[in-house]
Amino acid sequence: MLGHEGEGSLLSYLKQKGYANELGARGTHELWSYSNFQVDVSLTKKGLDNYEEVVGAIFGYAQKLN
Repeated sequence: MLGHEGEGSLLSYLKQKGYANELGARGTHELWSYSNFQVDVSLTKKGLDNYEEVVGAIFGYAQKLN
């Protein structure tokens, strides 16, 4: 869901704010007791200047999915 690019998505929100151009999310499950989740965001200059708000938006969106 974090990698969704349609209306109401995290990427659409970040694009609307002028913070990001691209977003990708993926998870891996390497061991029975270990999983990894990664979110990659291609930030604009404005996004880099406001990286704390971008990080907050990512975690806020992830909490909604819980």
